[in-house]
Amino acid sequence: MSNDRVRVYKNTTLGVWSVKRAGQPVEHWASLLLKNVTFVVQPRGRERVLKEKRKGVHAFAVGEILTGLRLDPQGDTRKVGHPQTSFGMDHYRNTRKGLEALTLFGMGPQRNTFPVGYCPFSAPFFTRKDTHERLDEVDRLYFPAKGPPQGWDLAGRRSWEMTQKGLER
Repeated sequence: MSNDRVRVYKNTTLGVWSVKRAGQPVEHWASLLLKNVTFVVQPRGRERVLKEKRKGVHAFAVGEILTGLRLDPQGDTRKVGHPQTSFGMDHYRNTRKGLEALTLFGMGPQRNTFPVGYCPFSAPFFTRKDTHERLDEVDRLYFPAKGPPQGWDLAGRRSWEMTQKGLER
């Protein structure tokens, strides 16, 4: 895959993941895996959502695509990335099975995964849905066809709160 950084967000109208590359139209993906992920929340967009009480795209994950299933305009899937990992994701579309397939092909988590989420009405940042800790970045982020994205950290980095207290990663 290319080292191009992409923006990924949930398309709630279509029920798929939308991927935006610089200077290119939006692509739709059934599932995908990103590496070197940072999370972005645009403050003005969040303010507009809070004021209008209506959702709008203003938060996304930014990273490099490792593998995934891209949808063509007719809604069919097309494997993208390493053939073995694409095979795994083609056959395992839910979170648990998808992560098992990625692990089998050497791209899965080294530590436990955790669900990642964002709610503009709760916080101005992305969080771990299980602990509600703030997340600014993760090493890998898996976007399953169903369910929340699953993140994991290959380096065992400490949480955002610990780095803010001056502890090294």
